[in-house]
Parts: sequence; structure tokens; C-alpha cells
Amino acid sequence: MLGYINGKVARPKENVKTEHARDTEAWVVRSDLIVKSWILGSITEQITIYVVDRLIYKFPDADFTAKDVWDELQCIYGISIAEDAKVKEKRIKEERKIIQRVAGIQTYLYDCIAQGNWNKVEELLIDYMFRVTDKITNNGNTILHIAVNSGKSHELLELLLGQIPVNKQLVELKNSDGSTLLHVAAIVGNSKAVNILVARD
Repeated sequence: MLGYINGKVARPKENVKTEHARDTEAWVVRSDLIVKSWILGSITEQITIYVVDRLIYKFPDADFTAKDVWDELQCIYGISIAEDAKVKEKRIKEERKIIQRVAGIQTYLYDCIAQGNWNKVEELLIDYMFRVTDKITNNGNTILHIAVNSGKSHELLELLLGQIPVNKQLVELKNSDGSTLLHVAAIVGNSKAVNILVARD
């Protein structure tokens, strides 16, 4: 069947002289008709009509082959498949760039929090629409977890706590291993943060 589609099995030339050659020609023509019928039968009626009309227009004085049908379908669908693959590949590359960019921004935000740089932290929160409850590390630490963990600036922690949504409780904020802000403060020995968090709740 592949030979009919890729053109390796071609119809014999006209004016076949020997009986064996005529039998071979009849077999090739019948087989080509079977393959052509199979291809046309496996697509929708609307596409079949469209393909047949195009082939009749292209070959008004001759019968078209299974290869002609296949080539026509390739023209219809092959281009869009290739284009879809290119679009998908481009989208994947763009998504990777975005992920890398976001990861870079999150790393920078982490560093600014760890340094206690409120001005930069506030700028990043506004520019990139981060919420203080967003998880920005691999272990699921939120911006608040990082501030508690660093212990650099308790003023920064209080400013960040002021941005918690009204409907959010501190005990709801957990990282990947289930640690709340209070857990992290106790683990790192940040007693000032513990007092701030207890007073907050």
C-alpha cells in the first residue's frame, strides 16, 4: 500500500503488448483502486467530495491515482500540521523564557527580602503583582516565610504582614512540609518574629 502512496508502484505504460504485462497492469490498476477507495472511504464525505473535485479539475482527461489522492490530502493537511508544530515549538520556547524570567525575578525578590530591602521588595510586589502569600521557592515558602526566616528586618516583616488579605489567617500559610510562619520563626530562633506573629493573631 505504501508503494501506491509514495509513487514507487506506478501504473504501467499504455500499449502493453504481452499477456503477462496486461495481467500485471490489471493487478496494479485494481490494487490502486482499492488503495484509493480505502483512503477516500476513511475521510469525511465533505473532504472526499472536495478532494475528488480538485483532482477532477487537475486531471480532466485522466483517472487519478491513490498517490494523487494522498498528495492532495497532504496539501490540505500537511501544511497545517507543520505549521502547528512550528507554532507549538515557538510557544514552548516562549513559555520556557517566561519561566526562566519569573524564576529570575523570584530569586531577586528572595534576595531583596533576605537583605531586608523594603523599597525593592515593595517595587517588585507592585511591578510583578506578587502577593505576600505567593509561594516563590522550591520548598513552597511564601514571601512571608522568607521574611520570617531571614530575620534581617522586622519592619519589613510587619509591612508585609500588613498586606495579607483580610480573609487569610496566618495559620493557613504553610510551605511544602507544612510549616507555618510561626514554625519557621521558632525553627530559626527568630523570637522577635514569634512575638510579632503571636500579637498579630
